[in-house]
Amino acid sequence: MKKKFLLIFFLVFAVILSAESKIQLYQDMVVTENLRLRNPYHNSFIETVLNAGTRVKIIEIDKEETIDGITSNWVLVEVQDSATDKDGNPLKYGLVGKCFAGYLTEITQIPHTPNYADGNGTIISESEDDVYKTIGRKHIQTVIIGDNARGEERIIYSDMEKSEKIYELKDDDELEISEIWTITRKDDGLFYCWFKVKSNGFSGFLCYSEPVYLKYYNGYKNSMSDPYENNKWEILETIESGGKKWTVRKMAQGLSVFGTDFGFTKDEIEFFDNPGETGTKVIGYVPASYRKGNSQINVEIEAITEEVDTENGNKRWARITFDGKTGWIDGFYLSAERGGPKYYIPESSIAFYLGWY
Repeated sequence: MKKKFLLIFFLVFAVILSAESKIQLYQDMVVTENLRLRNPYHNSFIETVLNAGTRVKIIEIDKEETIDGITSNWVLVEVQDSATDKDGNPLKYGLVGKCFAGYLTEITQIPHTPNYADGNGTIISESEDDVYKTIGRKHIQTVIIGDNARGEERIIYSDMEKSEKIYELKDDDELEISEIWTITRKDDGLFYCWFKVKSNGFSGFLCYSEPVYLKYYNGYKNSMSDPYENNKWEILETIESGGKKWTVRKMAQGLSVFGTDFGFTKDEIEFFDNPGETGTKVIGYVPASYRKGNSQINVEIEAITEEVDTENGNKRWARITFDGKTGWIDGFYLSAERGGPKYYIPESSIAFYLGWY
């Protein structure tokens, strides 16, 4: 009887642990003990060791695993404000890495007002109830409709309830966007994304994304990404370097590192303490893909410069954290294995998905 009681006790305890380890997308959590933050693509590279008490936000949920008797998920997290490493050194807001969520615990969501300098992305309305969270943002953009706009992405409705179809967009129509609205379900993170628009004298709302059933996943998924998910493209800081002012914008996007530059091949790519090659210093190196026995080397872009470096090949500079160092890498050496823009800046994403391929 005693053994049976103990078995039931441990089973109940295991269920409690499992319930405590439940996590949600974009949830704020706190590190319970010093925790390794790994490169999202290469476990052998430790980006930093997070100090106990550091606040992070879940931005992607990966496979479940049991470690030290704790069952939880591996997660991609974004380091939040006032974070430090195990030695007390400050960490940049927006630093991204992978860690085991078994050593994270929930805290109350801390309100954050992203800085968009009253430009695109500025929040103009925010509300929530028990089921949905609704955010309205300023977004001024003109798009020429092309092949990539299909089905619902061509219908202008009278409202976000689809009460009435008032116009169907045709190829080469000019679409003026003035606002973006996302209505997100709190339980599963699925959302509806609507644009407030004008075209050919008609004004209304266009459904850019809504949950769709996909057989591959055997469930519903978002048909498109929210252009401003997790406050993408907010202004993080401005940096003066090399006689220039750089506006740093948040991204969180994976890209591959290659070492080819007009016929000259590098085995490793340097990254710098600040954007640009003038007045900066090299602080680290990233191995180049398929050089010296390496496989493909991927890095997570935490931020990029809004300004393009016209003096050095019309490229942006990208902030990464790699093998314990945070710095800036020449965007020329970064590559994406897909069609579309290299960086999924909100305006670029929208123009691609609604325009010509």
